[in-house]
Amino acid sequence: MYKEIRLSGFGGQGIGLAGVLLGRAAALHGGLEAVMTQAYGPEARGGASSANLIIGDEQIDYPFVQEPDILVAMSQEAYAKFRPTAKAAAQVLIDGDLVTPFPTDVVCAIPATRLAEGLGRRIVANVIMLGFFTRQTGFLSREAVEQSLTESLGPKLVPLNLKAFAAGYEYAVGAHTGAPLHGNVVLCEEIENLGHQTTLYTLDAERYCHLDWISALWCFICHGFLFGTLAGTAAEP
Repeated sequence: MYKEIRLSGFGGQGIGLAGVLLGRAAALHGGLEAVMTQAYGPEARGGASSANLIIGDEQIDYPFVQEPDILVAMSQEAYAKFRPTAKAAAQVLIDGDLVTPFPTDVVCAIPATRLAEGLGRRIVANVIMLGFFTRQTGFLSREAVEQSLTESLGPKLVPLNLKAFAAGYEYAVGAHTGAPLHGNVVLCEEIENLGHQTTLYTLDAERYCHLDWISALWCFICHGFLFGTLAGTAAEP
């Protein structure tokens, strides 16, 4: 198993935290290898940002996401910027209230921000999306991500965030049991059945150069966060 994942949105949505929680869940509680890098604009809030992860069941030799298998977009700007960089048949998860997908794209939608407002804290929309992601993608268990949440957040924040995670997860469970579909918004598991008969958004993706290993190592030292090593160091004081 090898997945390139890009979580994206705007500054202030907690995209980086969502990436950390996902990476820790995979590396510490999912028995997988995980690497994360972040990218964000100069704005403290409002600019497009992303958390980029590679998760696999073997050692990861190159730490940078090049063509995501899974894209999460929680803002229109992030979707427009990052959709062309993902695979044509990528799983695309969006906040359905904040993102309007390209006419021929196939996406999975959840009103994450609206559900967060229903819980009284708009800021937990990222964790709601994380719950939705966990159920829709299926390669991490619910327990692994909940354990990551519990260990990573302050004790006072845990109950609300577990509730937010459950809201996103259960929303996806409802979708899988037959929630109404409309337009080009479908369940992720339905995408595979569409096959070659579906024309997705025509990608004009910028292609990344393969760096030699010295350059890659230097970039990784400067910009990367490696979660795969956490399993061996978590117990250290």
